[in-house]
Amino acid sequence: MTDLLAWDENISNFRFVAWDTETTGSSPSNDHLVELAALAFDEDFESRRFETLVRPPCPMPAEVIKIHGITDAMVEPAPSSLEAFERFFEFLNWVGHPRLLLAHNAGFDVGIVNGEWRRVRGEDRRRADARAQSAELVLDTCMLAKTLLPELPQHRVESLATHFKIETGRLHRAMEDVRVLHEIFLRLLGLAADRSAKPGSGLTLNMLIDIAGGYFVLNPSNADARNHPFRLPPRIAAIEALCGSQAKVAIIYEVEQDYRYITPIAIKMRAFKVYVEAYCHRDNTKKTFRADKILRIGRVEQPC
Repeated sequence: MTDLLAWDENISNFRFVAWDTETTGSSPSNDHLVELAALAFDEDFESRRFETLVRPPCPMPAEVIKIHGITDAMVEPAPSSLEAFERFFEFLNWVGHPRLLLAHNAGFDVGIVNGEWRRVRGEDRRRADARAQSAELVLDTCMLAKTLLPELPQHRVESLATHFKIETGRLHRAMEDVRVLHEIFLRLLGLAADRSAKPGSGLTLNMLIDIAGGYFVLNPSNADARNHPFRLPPRIAAIEALCGSQAKVAIIYEVEQDYRYITPIAIKMRAFKVYVEAYCHRDNTKKTFRADKILRIGRVEQPC
C-alpha cells in the first residue's frame, strides 16, 4: 500500500493517481468492468495517462450504452479484465511511492475492481495470484468535497466542475472523468491546505484523510479488504478501538479552549460524515461529536 507509515508525510511529496471505471451496470458484486482509466500527476504537472477498454463476459445492456456510449463492438477486441488489471498495476508501479489514488464515489470503483478480481481469480487463480497487487490507499474526492464545500447542494463531478469553472467534454467516459477529477482535486487540495494551515507545518496525508473522514483500501487479493474496504482516519480508528472499554479520552473539540474528557460509545457515519457517540464527562451527558471537529486527542485513562 501507499506506505501506512507515511501518515505524517507532507502531501506535496505524494504522486497522485486519479482513476475511474465504466461498467455494465451499478452493482459492484454483479456487474463487470468495461473501461478503466487513470492519470498520474503531482501538484505541478501531469506525468502519464493510462486507459483501456475491457471485454466483459456478457452483452452490454442497452440502458448502460446510453450513459457511456460503449458498445459490444467496441469491447470485442479489448483485453480481458485480468489483462487490464495487469496493465493497470504495472502503471501504478511505474508511478512509484509515495502515491495516493483518487476516485469520486470511491466505494463503487473499489468495489467493482475487487469484485471483478474475485471472479477472474476463480477462473485463473495461479495467474491472478502471481499478478496480485499490494494494497492501495484510495481517497474519495466526493467525501472530501462534502466536507470542504458543505454549502453546495450536490457534489457530483458535474456539479463540482461547474462550481470550479472547469470545462468538461463527454463525461461518463473514464478518461474524461479522470481529467476533470484531476482538476477538481487540485482545487480541493488548495481548500484543504488553507483549512489545515498551521505556522511552520504543511498539509499531511493524515490531515487530508481526516478532512475526508476516511479512506478506502484497494486490495483485490485480500478478502478482508474486499469485503470491508472503508477505513476510518487513524486517530478516529484509535477512538473506535476504545468504544465499549469505559476508557476516558481527552479531546480538544472545535476550539483550542474546549478541553474535555469523553468515554467513546460508538462510531457512526451519516451523509459521508463520521461522528463519535460518547459520554461527555464535563457535561455529564451522552453527546455526538463530529469527528472532523475533534482537533486533537490527548491522554487516555483506562478504567480501574
